[in-house]
Amino acid sequence: MSNDPYINKIIFSKYKILKKIGKGSFGTVYSGIILLNEKEIAIKIEKKDKIKQGTLETEAHRLIYIQGEGIPKIYCFGNNMTHNLLVIELLGKSLDEIFNSIKKFSLKTICVLGIEMIKRIKYLHSKYHIHRDIKPENFLIGRNENSNKIYLIDFGLSKKFFSKSKNEHIKFSTGKGIIGTARYCSRNTHKGFEQGRRDDIESIGYVLIYFFFGSLPWQKLKIKQGENYYDKVGKKKINTSFEDLTKGLPEEFLYYFKYVDSLNFEDEPNYDFLIGLFQEIINKNCFNCYYDFDWNKDSKDNMIYPALNQENKNENISKDISLIANKDESKFDVSDNNSYNDIDKNIIIQSYEDFKKKNNKKRRKSDINMGKSIEDINILKSMDKTFKNLNYQIDDLNINENNLNKTNDNDNENRFNSKKHHRYNSMGDSINTKDNIKCGCSIY
Repeated sequence: MSNDPYINKIIFSKYKILKKIGKGSFGTVYSGIILLNEKEIAIKIEKKDKIKQGTLETEAHRLIYIQGEGIPKIYCFGNNMTHNLLVIELLGKSLDEIFNSIKKFSLKTICVLGIEMIKRIKYLHSKYHIHRDIKPENFLIGRNENSNKIYLIDFGLSKKFFSKSKNEHIKFSTGKGIIGTARYCSRNTHKGFEQGRRDDIESIGYVLIYFFFGSLPWQKLKIKQGENYYDKVGKKKINTSFEDLTKGLPEEFLYYFKYVDSLNFEDEPNYDFLIGLFQEIINKNCFNCYYDFDWNKDSKDNMIYPALNQENKNENISKDISLIANKDESKFDVSDNNSYNDIDKNIIIQSYEDFKKKNNKKRRKSDINMGKSIEDINILKSMDKTFKNLNYQIDDLNINENNLNKTNDNDNENRFNSKKHHRYNSMGDSINTKDNIKCGCSIY
């Protein structure tokens, strides 16, 4: 007999709590069912803080606003005298749980996960929010028919980076504390810089490196008495070169980090280019069965890592972007103020041109006639703007995502158009609770 007071309790007259399935710093997660149809759900419970707004309340506000592909559905948020309660879609295991159980992910699975993670963060960014706590524990697989879908969760630390009403990006600032998980947060976060979209992207890169090697260089550091853990991790992370970090991996991983490192605070990342890097690895190695992850029993491609020795690569491997960050020919020397030194501009420009040429044969000639002697010191930023309208299609991944996002945008627009039954969240955005929260619990 469980001593947990919430087990078998019925909350908000609609949901029954069945068992505990997890626990974190915020509180406890339970599985349960909707009494009306016995559909399985998850219930997150945290103790109320009389001084500040709870993490679950913040997460509930975010979930209502960002509902869409790969985001768990929210059913209800409410509270009693002592606790906040959030009822959401029940998902499967986290990537952290799966990785710990099978000990190794194949290169193919890592690339597919990279693609899916970038898609999720691209969608979140399209809703003007950054996540700020990217880690394996916050990516979950779905259940049943959604078992091959990757979900992004835990938006308690997320933040709005752009005000649509004011048409204004948040201001860059310094002196910030660590927000997120030290193992995966960006180098700029360790420097105390305000986080932006580039930091989410950098954190995804660290997660993928972790999946490949099973650890990161700044793990298991010996902390002496009087030393600060976060400072020591940050120093090791900043002093680890991208070449050393990605040694033994396909060169596209190096390009990934050098591209992210080139972004300024307010820059919008070129998500399609980053997705294309992972797709390039998939194509080079002739991987098939896109959703055949390592944790699926019938997986064949995923059992063995392909040969990664640079000297033994197949002669037919494409060199489309091999010059973008050749460590012998160009350097990305980025100082704290985001200035660039010693960049071989022609090499990088030609790399982007070759990448475009392969993936968008029907482009206009004017698209590739950019100046070959760009003098702007923010070279990659200028190139991003030039290539912003790039609409190349990625092999095997044409899932009509634009239509999906358009549908989600329309749904959200319809939700927020009602002038009745709305209140305002902590960010000042109008929230329509009538269509999103289907119970009589206390909302916002």
